[in-house]
Amino acid sequence: MTQLEIELDLCRKDFRFFVGYCFQNIAHRKFHFYKFHNELVDILLNADKHKRMIINAPPRIGKTELVKHWIAWQFLKNPSSSIVYVSYDESLVGRKNREIKDLLVWLSKHFGIQELRMLRQANGKKEWVNRAGGTILARGSKNAITGSGCSTALVVDDPNKPADRTSAVILEERNKIFTSTVRNRIDDPSVPIIIIQQRIACGDLSGYLLDGGTGDEWAHYNFPAINADGTALCPERLPVEEVENYKHDPFTYNAQYLQVPLDDIGNLFERSQLILGGQRPPASAMRMVISVDAAMQADIVNDYNAVSVIGMAGPEFYILEVQNFHADITVLLQRIRELRQRWGANVPVLFESKANGVAAVQILRKEMNGVLETTPCKNKVERALVVKYLFDGLNVHFTLRGLVWGEVQAQFTQFPHGKHDDIVDSVVQGITWLNNLPKMQNNPQTVQLHRPLYGRRQYAGSGYNPQRRF
Repeated sequence: MTQLEIELDLCRKDFRFFVGYCFQNIAHRKFHFYKFHNELVDILLNADKHKRMIINAPPRIGKTELVKHWIAWQFLKNPSSSIVYVSYDESLVGRKNREIKDLLVWLSKHFGIQELRMLRQANGKKEWVNRAGGTILARGSKNAITGSGCSTALVVDDPNKPADRTSAVILEERNKIFTSTVRNRIDDPSVPIIIIQQRIACGDLSGYLLDGGTGDEWAHYNFPAINADGTALCPERLPVEEVENYKHDPFTYNAQYLQVPLDDIGNLFERSQLILGGQRPPASAMRMVISVDAAMQADIVNDYNAVSVIGMAGPEFYILEVQNFHADITVLLQRIRELRQRWGANVPVLFESKANGVAAVQILRKEMNGVLETTPCKNKVERALVVKYLFDGLNVHFTLRGLVWGEVQAQFTQFPHGKHDDIVDSVVQGITWLNNLPKMQNNPQTVQLHRPLYGRRQYAGSGYNPQRRF
């Protein structure tokens, strides 16, 4: 074999080699595979296995470059491949389509592959056919897609632009177009559908599909720009300092960078009421509680366990730590023990009398004091209304960071319409208990949490009268 034949064989067999080879010979620079890129490559290489994939990742870290080369690679392996490529903007999708075509033209000349040569183009050069009958159909996501289908892959690259967040109508229209026309471009249900997107809103295409919009099961890969330990996902391209520059815009920061979109329209809490940082008293100067909202089951398809450490000093409340996780009761119990060690052996632990909470209480009471049960009255919204005046008065402060802060904001600003509300339940439960401490006697094992000690405002339909004392 000649050197060129060896290189062609390696390009066909090894996608990473192919990407590096193209960058070295066309762009005359190296493509550096950082940890994120290697993970994304592994995901793309498993497209045939998973069939339906959603990849959420921040902008400017090279995800589109890899997707573009992955599409070209499919044609290098099989020139008769058929792919539909969709993005939010017609001009953008046209430019990306030209880049893919130019890459394939270079490959056909460089390796002498006649099948990759373009036979014809149509629809403003957004659809082309090669000599082997392979096709690419490129379209914007805001328009219905007509024309040929695809037998290799349907790739949807950023179907929503950031400005779509401001209009529920536009989001719904994009989702309907995907369901009615885009999704139907595949020739067979076995054809992979790959959606790669930076999140912009709860109702964007990723959110719609993950909530069961089409009835399909999706493999979901989520890459926030900042890892749970506070490090950058891709420090070489998007360092933490650059990401945190967007904190002044919570919608952009949480959605596009942390992949946890905030939607606060029509919900109980406003993002302006969620205060991060500031000075807090030492633990010794606060009354504290560990508040637990236990999941109904440990299965990942069910609710999370939410555990909040909350302190109170005078009229101010401090959310000191929040954990939100899927796990069985064994892991839940271990987390509680660790929090007791970290925040104080005498800090009460508060469980709602339901689900795994009942069993956890029975176990923990055998090994520690101060394990309490609550029997909440009314529904979740009415319980939240009891403490809302504290958020209105900016009396609740959060001392959190990283991904968990994004999840806290998402759940509060989406409450009560969000998919998850476990953190809200946990925080509300803990604040209510602390707020009622002055009227509790003898640390009862069971308390009712449904009314505030002091009233400041009246909320229609809540049953809460600010003039009434309890």
